[in-house]
Amino acid sequence: MNSDANDSAQRNQAERMKMTAKDSGEFGFVPDITSGTVRVVIERNPAALPGFWPRTTTTTPGRYWVFQCADVIEAWCPSLGMAQGIESLFVAVLDARDQPLLLLPLGIRSRGGVRQLVFLDETVSDYNAPVVFAGARDFDVATMRRVWHDIVASLPPFDVAVLEKMPDMVKDWPNPMRFLATGPSCVGAHGMTLPADWESDGKKRLPNFRDSRRRLRKLAERGAVSIETAQTAEEASAILEAMISMKRRQLLRITGVDPFDARPGYVDYYVEATRRLFAGGAVHLSALRLDDQILAAHWGYVLDDRFYQLMPTFLEDEEWRFYAPGRLLNEHLIEWSTRQGLAIFDFGCGDEPYKAAYCDQHWSLNEAVLPMTAIGQLWSLAFNARRFAADRLRESATWNTIKAFRHRLRSRRPAGWPAS
Repeated sequence: MNSDANDSAQRNQAERMKMTAKDSGEFGFVPDITSGTVRVVIERNPAALPGFWPRTTTTTPGRYWVFQCADVIEAWCPSLGMAQGIESLFVAVLDARDQPLLLLPLGIRSRGGVRQLVFLDETVSDYNAPVVFAGARDFDVATMRRVWHDIVASLPPFDVAVLEKMPDMVKDWPNPMRFLATGPSCVGAHGMTLPADWESDGKKRLPNFRDSRRRLRKLAERGAVSIETAQTAEEASAILEAMISMKRRQLLRITGVDPFDARPGYVDYYVEATRRLFAGGAVHLSALRLDDQILAAHWGYVLDDRFYQLMPTFLEDEEWRFYAPGRLLNEHLIEWSTRQGLAIFDFGCGDEPYKAAYCDQHWSLNEAVLPMTAIGQLWSLAFNARRFAADRLRESATWNTIKAFRHRLRSRRPAGWPAS
C-alpha cells in the first residue's frame, strides 16, 4: 500500500461517524421490550450475525469500542483465544421483533478447575462492553438484571462470571451492564480531547513541548532522526517485531515476567491483527528511528474519531534515556491524530502518572464477579479477599518500598538470572 492510499484509509476511519437510531434505516426504531420478552441467540462466530455485528470497515446503528468489532475478534479467536483454550460465545439479545438490543462477545475458560464466563480479552482489550443498540440504551437496573438472567439461562454451564474493565459508557450511550457491577476495577482509563487545529492550538496541549523539541534537536546531533508510520506490510512487520522486542524487556523489568513467553497466543494476536487489519487502516504502527535503529515504537488501533494508544514502548538503555524517545513518538502520534481530524487520543486503561499531564477525560471501569455454583462462590470469596489485600497494600507506604526493592534487585541481577 502506498503512502497516499494508507493516509486515505486512515482519513476514512476518522470521517466515519456512528449512525444514530433515528438515521439507521433497518434498525431505525426503538425496539419494544415492555413485555419483558427477549430472545437470546448464541453463535460460535460473529459472522453468523451478519446484519448486526459491527466491523472496522462498516457501521452499525449501535455504540461499541474497537475491541468489539467482528474483524478484531476474528483475529483474537484463532490466536489468543485458541491458545488460551477459551470457548467463544457470541450472544445476541433480540427484542420481540428480532431487532438487536445487545451483542456480547463472551467466552468460557477453565482455570484451576473453575469454569469462568469472561469477555474475549485476556489483557488485550482496554474496554469490555456489549454493542449497545437504541432499545438497550435506557435499560434500568431491573431490566438489565432480567435480560442477564435470560442470557445466563441460554449459555453453557459455568461456575462464575468474571466481567472486567467495563466502562460506564459505550461512547456516548450508557452501558447497561454497569448495573451488574460488583465493584470498581483496580485501574481507570484516560483520554485527551484533540484540538480542532494543530497549528493554532495543538502545541499548547503538550505539557513538555519546548523540552521535547530540545531533546529532539539533541538526538538529531547523533544522526538522522525520522518518525514514520508504516505504509506497507513489510514496514508494519518490521515495526511490530521491534515493538515486541522492546516491550519484552520493558515488562520483564517492571513485572519480572515476559508475557509474550508466559502467555501462549499473545504474540500471535498482534501478528494476526496486523495481518488482517493493517491494510484497511484499523491497525496503526509507527516508529522513531535514529539512522536505521528503532528507538521507540507503537502498535494501536484507529477507528472512527479515536486513536487507541495500546502498545507504546521504547529503548530504556541509559544511552537513550535523556532523549525521551517514547515521549517524542507519543507526541508525534498526538499531532498526527489531530491532523487526521480525530477527536480523541485514547490513552487506554492504566493509571500511569505521565497520562495526567495530557489527559482531560477520565473514565471509571467496573467489574462484576457473579458466582453461579458453590465452586464459583468459593472462587469469588478468594478473589475478593485477594483484591481487598492488594488494594490495601497499594494504599500503604509499604507498596512503594516493595516496588523500589524489586527494582533494585532486578537491576543487580546477573545476566541469565531467572526472573523473580
